[in-house]
Amino acid sequence: MSEDARNTIARLSSEFKWERGSPQFWLLVDPDRVDDPEKVAYAAQSAGVDLILVGSSLLVEHPVDEVISRIRRASSLPVVIFPGGGGQVASNADAILFLVFLSSRNPRWLVEEQVLAAHKVRRANLAVIPTAYLLIESGGMTSVEFFSNSLPIPRTKPDIAVAHALAAG
Repeated sequence: MSEDARNTIARLSSEFKWERGSPQFWLLVDPDRVDDPEKVAYAAQSAGVDLILVGSSLLVEHPVDEVISRIRRASSLPVVIFPGGGGQVASNADAILFLVFLSSRNPRWLVEEQVLAAHKVRRANLAVIPTAYLLIESGGMTSVEFFSNSLPIPRTKPDIAVAHALAAG
């Protein structure tokens, strides 16, 4: 993990009084599936959520920055982008998970999206949390599988998942 990522996590941990080793509850808000982000953010904070992730495999309806602004109006929780692609960068988030889709064999998701988004992330002055993303079989075709044209790691093959996790490092 990079020094910047450690600093980001340390800052968020300190600011929100997270204790090392304590479990966290992070909620994913998909802009395409949530009609009222304020209501979700308020309920999340009331329920003890520690952090809100914002992202989508397919962003059709609502831009990420708009959804983040609406979440911030209703909650003081940190907001981290969980991008479905390089176009989902917004400067009003606390940080971004900079995903490397490690279980994919598609170069677009291994490096191209990250390279295309790198300058946007830098200009947005976002804290970066490097993240290895592994797609594990769920029993049905997911949006991630469909749009990335990637095969998931079979859920009956934990050794393959472990090898990918070890490769991340």
